[in-house]
Amino acid sequence: MEAESAPGAQGGQPPHYISPSGTWRTKLCLRIASMVFLVLVAGLGGSIVSSSRVDVWYIRILVLLVPALVVTFGWDLAESLAIWFRAGRRGMHPGAVVAIDLLAWLGWVIVTFATVPISMNPEYYISDYNRDDTYNHRSRSSDVTAEDQKLADAVRAKGGALVSFSALLVITHFMLFVVACQETHKRNRPARVVYVMQPYYGAPPVMVPSAYQQPQSMPMQPPYQYYMQPASQAPAQPPAAHGAETKGGATRYA
Repeated sequence: MEAESAPGAQGGQPPHYISPSGTWRTKLCLRIASMVFLVLVAGLGGSIVSSSRVDVWYIRILVLLVPALVVTFGWDLAESLAIWFRAGRRGMHPGAVVAIDLLAWLGWVIVTFATVPISMNPEYYISDYNRDDTYNHRSRSSDVTAEDQKLADAVRAKGGALVSFSALLVITHFMLFVVACQETHKRNRPARVVYVMQPYYGAPPVMVPSAYQQPQSMPMQPPYQYYMQPASQAPAQPPAAHGAETKGGATRYA
């Protein structure tokens, strides 16, 4: 009976990359913090828009926050669930994380700068704030009623908080972007190492002498020499025949 493979693993193989405990916990905490900031931004924006005296032009700017809030919140929620349930705590594909978090923090930079004016000069965005000069929305302090001043202070405080949490969203998603870039590098690096070292798996160890070990000097032996025994230098004379007699330098046979 075959054993069941781990979730997210193919063919019973372990995940290609396992996110370290500190890394995936940091990512998860940043995602949760981002979702909290998004809820606060939505609440502050809705509170400002709910006032009937806020200028329509600025209401349109705050309405543009809705797509940014929905997309960012959905992305943070999806990535958080992927980190928690996916094998190896890997989260979404690293390329998608890098691209979306890059767009997220750049987009919230624009949103932050768009919401700065209401925190600095809320009087410009309150209808009928100046009874005498409704075109320039300017007034002397003596012409401002207590109700108008209270409304301006409330809008200024909410606008300042809105800008602050928008800036925190920029910082949060920039940090997530940096972490995603680092993890992308780590996830791609083992693939190259395994591919290069694959031919050496299971190979027998090879004994290689050290490069610094000097070979031992062996005494040189002279080559073997072969000596031939010299032949005896005897006078070459024909053997005398039996029964032959020599006389007068001639051989005579009996």
